[in-house]
Amino acid sequence: MGLINTETEVLITGQTKNYYMGLGYNIPLYKNANGKFVFKNGTKIVVDVNDLKLGSEALVVLECDECGHKYETHYVVYNNMMKKNNGRIVCYDCRFSLTKVNRRNVENGTAIYKNITNFIFGNLKAIEIDYDNNNIGSTYWICQCSCGNYISVSLGNLLNGKQISCGCNPRIKPEDLTGNIYGKLTVIREDVNKNIQFKNDGKNRYYWLCLCSCDNPNLISFRSDSLKSGERTSCGCNISDENWKSRFKGIDPNNPRQNPEYFQWRQSVFKRDGYKCCCCGSNSELNAHHIENFSSNKSLRTNVNNGISLCENCHSVNIYGGFHNIYGTRNNTKEQLLEYLFSRNEYFEIPDWMK
Repeated sequence: MGLINTETEVLITGQTKNYYMGLGYNIPLYKNANGKFVFKNGTKIVVDVNDLKLGSEALVVLECDECGHKYETHYVVYNNMMKKNNGRIVCYDCRFSLTKVNRRNVENGTAIYKNITNFIFGNLKAIEIDYDNNNIGSTYWICQCSCGNYISVSLGNLLNGKQISCGCNPRIKPEDLTGNIYGKLTVIREDVNKNIQFKNDGKNRYYWLCLCSCDNPNLISFRSDSLKSGERTSCGCNISDENWKSRFKGIDPNNPRQNPEYFQWRQSVFKRDGYKCCCCGSNSELNAHHIENFSSNKSLRTNVNNGISLCENCHSVNIYGGFHNIYGTRNNTKEQLLEYLFSRNEYFEIPDWMK
């Protein structure tokens, strides 16, 4: 039981072309008008499942260790399941019957165990259970939107109608903030990718790309409500900003994540990394990720060499394929981070400060 198929089909992209060619696979190429050899969009090849990247979304066939049921899922989900279940493969139905978490019946709302695979919720179609997100207290499902995007959504939000799309179907047209100035920030344009990617939670939150008047040359993404309320007035360069200080009124000053020293650590990490994600190179919505986990390493919490810049796509627990989506949010290690970085970026080189 376990992984059944030995080969699977993968879609070739700019990031995976060199990886599979380096393993000896033949990828059909043709010479374009500029004389360069390129591949056609949509090119697929058959590869050995053992050669797949850890984060690959290629489809594989699994056999449940509980009931023997055979089903198809993504390779990255298979890897996550092996880590979470100590090498055991458990299908959707068996996982529902084994768990103690209550789930609602989609048809009549009674508190029984229910598999919602292929159920439609607005523009979203439930594909499979998201095992990694379920360790935070709610049942999450990987859903495909009618626009083609994948997103992880809690079962509660699906049932009560709070989420009906990946964010590509906003209910209210956003106010145009282009050209507006908020402190040091000038709004350049709407962050289309961020607005499509993030879920529409009914609060009509939209993201805008802004340019700070400091020496940071990158466009930073902020929510419209944060800009209009005065919560965000710079890229983070002005620690003495009264607007920034006011964010902590009524909040415990002893909270290690809510003090100026921690804020300074984040900005130092971003500046060292050139205000770019160290995994994919994006400069939108950066997070300062702790290499050795925050809770178990108090002495390293504000050590710049224990931080690395990751964008929201590469960092979030709620985004399919993000670091915390794959490895969870507890007891993360440097080994996990390096494994993730090498699996997502074949050209990644360990920087000197991390060695």
